[in-house]
Amino acid sequence: MAGASAGSLAVATYNCGLEPEKATQALHEFASNCRSNGTRYRLGGLLRDFLHAYLPDDAHERCRGNTHVALTRLFPVVRSEMVSEFESKDDFINALLTSCHIPFYFNGSWMTEFRGKFYMDGGVAAFIPRPPTEYAVKVCCFPVNEVLATVQDRVAQYERVASLLDVSISPDAYEPWPFNYAKMVTWALVPADDDMLRYMINKGRRDARAWAQRMLLVPQDAAANLTGGEGAGDIGGGAERAAERVRQAQAQREAVAEGLGSNGDGTGLRGRTGDPSVAKVTSAGMQSCESGSGSER
Repeated sequence: MAGASAGSLAVATYNCGLEPEKATQALHEFASNCRSNGTRYRLGGLLRDFLHAYLPDDAHERCRGNTHVALTRLFPVVRSEMVSEFESKDDFINALLTSCHIPFYFNGSWMTEFRGKFYMDGGVAAFIPRPPTEYAVKVCCFPVNEVLATVQDRVAQYERVASLLDVSISPDAYEPWPFNYAKMVTWALVPADDDMLRYMINKGRRDARAWAQRMLLVPQDAAANLTGGEGAGDIGGGAERAAERVRQAQAQREAVAEGLGSNGDGTGLRGRTGDPSVAKVTSAGMQSCESGSGSER
């Protein structure tokens, strides 16, 4: 498995054998701290503390050879590098922090030193890195289908570029997703409220299950005619409230589909002034969002 930036954290968490409940607990604690105290210039130190607290002492041994962490090396030329051998837990955590180093935002510096060389966020040079295997399933946390529908035909003749766009699992791969890239980037920097985090965890489970069902990898689902991620299971405790907000956002997106530009609320479209249906949906959506955290407003 390979990952860049936050993707490297997901791969590390899995290969370290963290129980889903413990990983979810860490996510909510980390997100709460970020929402309360901010993330700019302090994200690096906070992430280091959480990785030391939650990863096992033998994390470097568990992840050696099976966790490929993508880094963007800066000198003498900008290029992607992957590391999968780690000397200690500290060395492993330093690799993860290097992969997550968003220039300036992470800790105030535009680059970071790792093993005597200078790097930045691994996603800069390898947005979705590929492990050294014959086959790979690419997963992206951003909605990519609309972009692919626009550009894929034009780049299909370029095999290398086309391979970069071959994403199997993303938020809009198997069901509508109303939030645009700008909104998702906002949530990447300042986490959404806990209800929305639970919803997105559930959605990730559904999307992965939907892919497995499409590839006929779940015989019992095929026998039961389950599709679209049915049977993945949900985490409760507020996810249903966020689900209603997602439905409202999708309704708003569809209601203003004939407009241009952005509403400024992350749905990616702007309705026509005076359209009562838009006003009605917008009002409902804003009322729902007010019950969430500041990152949702």
